[in-house]
Amino acid sequence: MDTRDKHRPFFTFMFFESPHARYYFPPESVIRTPYLDDINYFTLSKTELASQIHLIKNRYLNSVHHLDSQFGRVFDYLKQHDLLKNTVVLMLGDHGEEFLENGRWGHNSAFTDQQTRTPLVLWVPGMKPSVYEGMSNHMDVIPMLMPMLGVKNPQQDYTTGFNLLAGETRDHAVIAEWSSTGYIDRDAKITLPLSVVAAQHPLVTGPHDEVLSPQEQDALFARKAKNLAAMLEELGRYLKKTQAK
Repeated sequence: MDTRDKHRPFFTFMFFESPHARYYFPPESVIRTPYLDDINYFTLSKTELASQIHLIKNRYLNSVHHLDSQFGRVFDYLKQHDLLKNTVVLMLGDHGEEFLENGRWGHNSAFTDQQTRTPLVLWVPGMKPSVYEGMSNHMDVIPMLMPMLGVKNPQQDYTTGFNLLAGETRDHAVIAEWSSTGYIDRDAKITLPLSVVAAQHPLVTGPHDEVLSPQEQDALFARKAKNLAAMLEELGRYLKKTQAK
């Protein structure tokens, strides 16, 4: 930020790697002990993973504490250079991390709460502090920020998100990973595979991963059929359609 043109607005993006496995932190960031000294993907067996998961999670918590200290450095810099009065700051997690709470470790393997619920902290100069209690989605970041940057045209032109700062609310969220798409609302979480395979079926649970009986799953999936169709249409809103000659 020291090298920016101080006569023009600036944009800075920082991606912090420390809370990603193998979970980096320096000695001064240790707040949880004991922790695993290192993680070797090539030698760590399932049995070892299960027996050491608490040590691995402590390592993760230390890495997140280290990340907090880096956020502190950013805010200290902005304060020292009198930039907080006219700078919007967004802190956002790209995913959560699971530690065998549902039988998995890490992220990008399922839409469990541990893997999908992330922190979002937004500093806007002059805005009173508050806590948003409703459902939110990463897609909502764009329509919250764009009006602050002078965009006037309708947000439907460029986003499927909602401006939570303007009192807009969402009744469902759409999430995705490499091989499936997830639909979440207040009473269901449904995972749809992207590639249609005869042996694959949608995974239907309660909104916080509650296990349902096959009968409950079928009934809930049928009740959400229209919502799922709307989700698929929403996902394709900005795809360029080409017609074969």
